[in-house]
Amino acid sequence: MCCEAIRSLFINEGKHRGEATIEAVRLIADHVKLNDCQLHPDSIEVFLSLRFDEDIGKDEIQEEKVKPKRNKRWQKNQEVPKQLPVNDKKKTRQELISKARKEVDADLRAVSFTLDPKERKGIQKETLSALFETYFRILKHSMAASNSRTKVNNVSPGGSHPLLTPCLEGLGKFSHLIDLDFMGELISCLKKLSGYSDRQDEIPNDNALSVSERLQCCIVVFKVWRSNLEALNVDLQDFFVQLYNLILEYRPDRFCFLTLDDSYKEELPIVIIC
Repeated sequence: MCCEAIRSLFINEGKHRGEATIEAVRLIADHVKLNDCQLHPDSIEVFLSLRFDEDIGKDEIQEEKVKPKRNKRWQKNQEVPKQLPVNDKKKTRQELISKARKEVDADLRAVSFTLDPKERKGIQKETLSALFETYFRILKHSMAASNSRTKVNNVSPGGSHPLLTPCLEGLGKFSHLIDLDFMGELISCLKKLSGYSDRQDEIPNDNALSVSERLQCCIVVFKVWRSNLEALNVDLQDFFVQLYNLILEYRPDRFCFLTLDDSYKEELPIVIIC
């Protein structure tokens, strides 16, 4: 019931102008941090209901470059001839009218629950930052748990990485919004989590991820690469090698408990064809 309320909050963002959304995302992020990523998967699966504008990733400098430049000659021709300065009374009156209009516009925005485009973009950027901060925390925790041979007491389903599956699903959905500055670190984390190793004789850890989870790591990398074709220059050979190794290791007739989610069942053949 609590998760449904959070999903409704994210979906009906227009009713609270996004301010409640950023607060909810931050609270969930703090909750994940305090509990050392040992929560029920539904606690972050609600992030999949978040909605972001497509142009949120564009830089303001790039937007200014896109704007067409006016011809200087045309500007000179369109310049209004200089007028005589108005007297002090008229100037004061114009300032009062302008100030009153700004106050009225501010009151109208407050009543209609509409945000200025810049304010909306700022709130969405903060929300996106808190979202990816949580996802990266889960990835790094999963890496540390996989490399450690100590057993972790589980409080929820999913083994010692209960939040990894919804985390990977969220990264795949919002892959087109990931900052390119963090792309290298993300690819490196997913490569380690997928179980790829240059040493063929290396023995996997006792606390390693399941085949299903490692397959999902490879699929997320392909999604990230597909969403950033023009800007991302990554050699995916290692991931293709690991993907085929995992397919050979994945035996539904022998290991019945290793099952892929329905969403990944549809995407796996597409990845193989590519």
